[in-house]
Amino acid sequence: WREYGEQLEPFDAPALAREALAQASGALSLDALPFGREFWRFRADAVARAVGEAARAARDHGRATGRAVHVSARFSSPGAAQAAAARHLDSAIFPVELPDGAGAFRLLRAVMGRRPCAAELPAGTAAEAAWRAACLAATCGVDVLPPDEAAARALAPLRGLARDLALRRGAPGPHQPVTECAVLYSAESDLWSDGRHRAAVAAAVNALAAAPVQAAVVADPADAPPRAALVLAGAEGLSPHEAHLVKRRVESGGGLLAFGRPVALDHGGRPSPQPFLPEGKPSGVRVGQGTLVELPDLVPAPASGLPPGPPDPEALWRALELLLGKGVRAASTLARSPLHVSLCRDGAAVDVHLVSLDERPLRGATLFLGVHVVGSPRRARFRSAEGADERITVNPSGYSVSSVLPAFRGWAVVSLPD
Repeated sequence: WREYGEQLEPFDAPALAREALAQASGALSLDALPFGREFWRFRADAVARAVGEAARAARDHGRATGRAVHVSARFSSPGAAQAAAARHLDSAIFPVELPDGAGAFRLLRAVMGRRPCAAELPAGTAAEAAWRAACLAATCGVDVLPPDEAAARALAPLRGLARDLALRRGAPGPHQPVTECAVLYSAESDLWSDGRHRAAVAAAVNALAAAPVQAAVVADPADAPPRAALVLAGAEGLSPHEAHLVKRRVESGGGLLAFGRPVALDHGGRPSPQPFLPEGKPSGVRVGQGTLVELPDLVPAPASGLPPGPPDPEALWRALELLLGKGVRAASTLARSPLHVSLCRDGAAVDVHLVSLDERPLRGATLFLGVHVVGSPRRARFRSAEGADERITVNPSGYSVSSVLPAFRGWAVVSLPD
């Protein structure tokens, strides 16, 4: 007789890993490392499982003692594992690099939903840079941890305005954005792209905001508003479920803007045998009843040799015109310096969040809003983080309304109707 296992060939996984490492000419990919993809999946799942078990134990203890328990976590790095773990938390703190726009904060808001969220800036961030980042974060409902006491004192007025907006009954919150384009954040793509997808999502939001188009981030294709164009940025690892929802949305008449070729992967991170979408073009291709427009990737893989960078403004403008039509956009501005505009809606009420990206006060800027978003109000309320609170006149201008904004620095909010 034989004991079970004698018929099996001995297997030494560490020895195989050492051999692959010794024979590698450079960086070791998941394909070259034995069981590399399986370990990568296990590592990501282990983080979410550990956070979930700790949160469940804390809540069980709270119920047993009759106390309310708020479970929060402070992550040391962003990523797909952290995004999955955040589902078990009541609030979270994520580290972020000094942002170029609101894209990174939009992504955090999509990960956390309506739950409180804070961003931790790098150590040594200058007070002026922290102020600008906090203004952009406020438009997304994200708090910013000040890097030092000087930055904390500078952010006090900004937090006062955010607190006032949160307490005002019926005020639309930053988690209810007006959305013309919905950028999909896929935790699966983030997992298998080594963070390129996450960077591409933030870059896509910033590029669309400069277009100007109201862009929000969604964590599921089903969360995108029906009339919004779906945007895939660096989506080189969609799950089969996500790929199915994207394909069904386009074939039923939706618009899809892809930065780079979308690819679907299985649970182990291996490509599907057949692409789920045809090859796109900048001029657009028909997919069922919908339209697919494909532009170059914003954050290409290092092996491609292509430099990362913003999309060509002319090509992006043509793509948006094809997908959204030639009508009036939700918001636009005429100003001497860059101005970030973000709209939030709650029924008939609309809050317009404005962030001046210049260190000097912004003067003489004109704000244009589409009547299909705000209607035809005559007055609005203007408030800024520096303490301004006044009524401003709103003038009809064809298919939009316009208003000359008072001078302000940093973050301001225009509320309609007054």
